Amino acid sequence: MKKLFLLIVITIFSFCAYAKDISLFVNNKEIKVYGISTEEFEALNYMPKNTSDAKIVTKNLVSTLHQMGYVAAEGFVVSDHEIFLNQGLITIVNVFGVNGKAKVAIEKIAKNLIGKRPNVDKLDEILTDINALSGVDATFALQASKNKILDPRGWTPKDNTSHYSLIVKVSNQAQHYGAIALDSTPRKLSKRNRTTITQTFNSVIVGGDHIQGSFTHIWGDNQKDQNEGSLTYFLPILENGLYTEMHASYTASKNEVQPNITKDFEGTSFTGTIGYPIFRTHDETLNILGGIGYQGENQEGESDSSVKALNTTLFYNHSDPEGNSITTSITVTSGDASSQSNLRENGRFTHFRVGAGYIHALSFIGDDTELKLEGFGQYTNDTVPGAQKFILGGSDFLRGYPTGIYSGNNGAVGTFEIAHKYFYDNDFLIGSNVKAFWDIGFVSNKSEDAISLNRPKYKALNSVGIASSTDIKNGFGISGWLGVPLNKGNQGENLSPAVYLRLTKSW
Repeated sequence: MKKLFLLIVITIFSFCAYAKDISLFVNNKEIKVYGISTEEFEALNYMPKNTSDAKIVTKNLVSTLHQMGYVAAEGFVVSDHEIFLNQGLITIVNVFGVNGKAKVAIEKIAKNLIGKRPNVDKLDEILTDINALSGVDATFALQASKNKILDPRGWTPKDNTSHYSLIVKVSNQAQHYGAIALDSTPRKLSKRNRTTITQTFNSVIVGGDHIQGSFTHIWGDNQKDQNEGSLTYFLPILENGLYTEMHASYTASKNEVQPNITKDFEGTSFTGTIGYPIFRTHDETLNILGGIGYQGENQEGESDSSVKALNTTLFYNHSDPEGNSITTSITVTSGDASSQSNLRENGRFTHFRVGAGYIHALSFIGDDTELKLEGFGQYTNDTVPGAQKFILGGSDFLRGYPTGIYSGNNGAVGTFEIAHKYFYDNDFLIGSNVKAFWDIGFVSNKSEDAISLNRPKYKALNSVGIASSTDIKNGFGISGWLGVPLNKGNQGENLSPAVYLRLTKSW
């Protein structure tokens, strides 16, 4: 009954909106155009060619509508002075391949198209919003209803435009997924090992939300074990893409403060984020995010330290069918730090972070070869707390150096990579990605720390190497790199090449 009532309302609306006739004058001949509103017609910017043939005028108008993305547009010649443009109207939404909360969330978004003309840009916008829901992979199709006009004979201006059903087909809708990874901390291959388990559940409380939990255990190298746990909840708020995300983490370890003397260490963090897509399509996105965060540290026998901060981020991404893409982000963070163990880091601070990435397909070398440039940096005039300092070294940037070899109030890192993908046709391997890289970076502080070796006034590093990742069937994978440091360590020692390996199993 509700669907019938909605259909009647849409029919009345469409008749009222498109009842006004539009007249074209070509060579002193008047041609009336039905089925399109004055606003829609003016948006076409249609300039009549020097012909009064109704068939040619109809063809030109339909071609213009198609170029503007109205995929269902048709034109009929009623007489030599009357044209009917049938753009179609979406009146029904049907969702297949998913049930429960996820289906309700998808229907809520897709129904924004009811009463709208089938237009590529609008369809793409709504489909992108649907696929932004956790665990959803959907496609669209249009199906004409039985009242689709197939023959203009006997047509009168009171006839309705064609109605369409929007078919939303969801495939690979994952209720939950997870992974386990085994690796070693940089430069500690098989010595300081790390196991990470991650599990995600989709559409738990409402459709499109997710809860993700992660646990990491680090052990070996004659050091005390370390445990880390985190929990994240993502919640879509409105159909237009507004969302919120909450994250909490906890770290427990024992720090060696003197030979054979260790102290318990605890770290906690909480963040809350609200995000909104200013615009979003399948190949271009501009998001704005606002967040609030807390970081706290406590070491046995010492005073607590904490950081409270607010941040705002603009994030932009664009990609094209040729495989090129660009990503940029700008973040402004302002906060307050409190620490009795390091009085220099007390007080308010503000810093700016900028990140950018660019991928360019090197088609002149091969279809699956690309150049990747990526980097990010931090700038401030303040002395920021340890939790907000810029860190050099790790498994992703400046590969080959120890994690946290240097830190600073200001800093930047970048990587240049040339990569080639291989695809296999066998029962074991899926594909591999092999790349050569050059990593660079620097940090700076207002002055050198007389106690800590990793806080210089200024230090720059770079490394070169090769990296690869291979996807294996049944959810297995292996990745790693060989990094060659081109600079000495923070104690003036020569650093040998380092190997990093990571094994994964996903489900």
